[in-house]
Amino acid sequence: MREEFDSNHDHVAAVRAAVRQTGRVITGAALMMVAVFAAFATSDLAIVSQLGTGLTVAILLDATVIRLVLLPALLLWMGERSWWLPAPLVRVFGDLRLT
Repeated sequence: MREEFDSNHDHVAAVRAAVRQTGRVITGAALMMVAVFAAFATSDLAIVSQLGTGLTVAILLDATVIRLVLLPALLLWMGERSWWLPAPLVRVFGDLRLT
């Protein structure tokens, strides 16, 4: 996402590119983890079943609501401020821009 922003200085295009490039990977990984944790949820042991149910719900919320909805919306809402780096971190890491 940062590389896209550095190349054209358009934060909307950077967020779109990031969601387009990572959406399938995030969804695929989440579906695999949900399948495994849903299998735990069918266990006869209460603790394993509760753990499987909790992890299934957590992964679904994280992958859909947070990573594919809230984070892009927050980045679009913040606009250019999304790319600001505090002065102490600039001293530690230097200028992180590619251009």
